Amino acid sequence: MFTFGTPYRGSVDAVNFIANSYKQLFLDLTEVLRSLPSVYQLMPIYKVLRIGEEYHRIAEVDNLPNVVKAKAENALAFHREIEAAVTANQNNGDYWKSYKIIPIVGTQQPTMQSVSLENGQLLVNSTLPKGIDLELASGDGTVPYLSAIPIELSQEYRETYIAERHGSLQNNPRVLQELRDRLKATQIKSFDIRGPEVSPAAAERAAISLGLDDLYLADEPVRLSARLIHGEQRFGNLKAEITSVTGDVKPLNLEFQQQGQDWELLLDDLAAGLYRVRVHTDSSNSEAPTPVQDLFEVADSGLV
Repeated sequence: MFTFGTPYRGSVDAVNFIANSYKQLFLDLTEVLRSLPSVYQLMPIYKVLRIGEEYHRIAEVDNLPNVVKAKAENALAFHREIEAAVTANQNNGDYWKSYKIIPIVGTQQPTMQSVSLENGQLLVNSTLPKGIDLELASGDGTVPYLSAIPIELSQEYRETYIAERHGSLQNNPRVLQELRDRLKATQIKSFDIRGPEVSPAAAERAAISLGLDDLYLADEPVRLSARLIHGEQRFGNLKAEITSVTGDVKPLNLEFQQQGQDWELLLDDLAAGLYRVRVHTDSSNSEAPTPVQDLFEVADSGLV
């Protein structure tokens, strides 16, 4: 079973939605989201909440703004039940032979990693919780690196890593090739299906880190931010291909503007609709970073 950015240990974004809601259009679904057990089950199960100098699990702290502790406790219990079942099956040979999980892990994208309680408000940020190795300080923009790997597979090293956004992992060309190769390998008898550890070369591979919102309101500019990881200057400029999913708008090919180590692209007059963005470098040689893509929507002014 291949999993694409599955938040096995939760996502900080879920805490943000529950505590602070999201951009509001003509219909406010905040209370609907806060009522869903499945949204609580997406909250991190590890210690991500900083209060003072200490980190805590969300479910173990009283009186958090807009967080119903009973729902958070039930969500954590749901995950603990899964963990207990996995532990119970550790010595069940038939269970382990029934299928294998191959996680596809998105990396190098700006991803929220922790939460802090400040002045009565829960604020998400990119600071790693205490005790988590700095090598895990990325993700796919939604799911942290750490969370995309099941606990029981932490030392199996069978996952595949790709510098890509959460919503585009399943259609990234390199991921699809990896999927095809692994499926072919399953047809070879006595072949051990095991992914490699992250080699130093892979860890230093050039990558594009892309930051953007899922939704832009009609009265705000579309702002894309990017950074070249391990890219220096040898791959040229960063460019964006923006296409309308519905085909209502002519495709745009735009260049980011460099600002120090970062690259920025600002669009003030993009028509309402759903768009796919693909960000790549000038260079397309074998050492160039894989293009990164994602979807975003510009709201209709009549819906705000």
